[in-house]
Amino acid sequence: MIRFFTVTVGVFCLGFSVHADDPIAEIVDGAKYRIINRKSDLALDVMDRSMDKGAAIIQAKPDSASNSQIWQVVKSNVGHKIINYHSVRAVDVRDGRMKRVGQMIWQWDIHGGEAQQWYFKKYQNKGYVIYASGGLALAPQGGSKDVGAKIVQLRWANSSAQVWDFVPVSGVKVLKK
Repeated sequence: MIRFFTVTVGVFCLGFSVHADDPIAEIVDGAKYRIINRKSDLALDVMDRSMDKGAAIIQAKPDSASNSQIWQVVKSNVGHKIINYHSVRAVDVRDGRMKRVGQMIWQWDIHGGEAQQWYFKKYQNKGYVIYASGGLALAPQGGSKDVGAKIVQLRWANSSAQVWDFVPVSGVKVLKK
């Protein structure tokens, strides 16, 4: 059975077809995850495992020893913050341009502003679309399957490059909110 859902964010409207079988796990506030792209099978990471603010968010080969691929999801007033376990910095839309198609995603000091508010929408019960407050979805630049591709925000294109799996990580200390 297929159901159609619509999410409205500001003036943007995103539609998703969702299958009613094979439910996926809910994203849990405060939990830690490796976030894996459905198209590339690569993990969300910080370029060069940097701890610096302004470092690009990229996709990299999944590495269970890499703390820079661990992300904590923290509920905020209007969405969620995604915080890197290694750098303790938040996923952020560069320069706060939430409505700019192709805008790069980077890590920045946690401030909880609009550029750090993320929303999750299940997609066909196979993963989640991560979208910013401007209504654009996260994806590797150009839908790339390449290691090192930068993560950007794009209009919803019904592409597996815009769908992410949240794989729980256990045995690491919870970050302060």
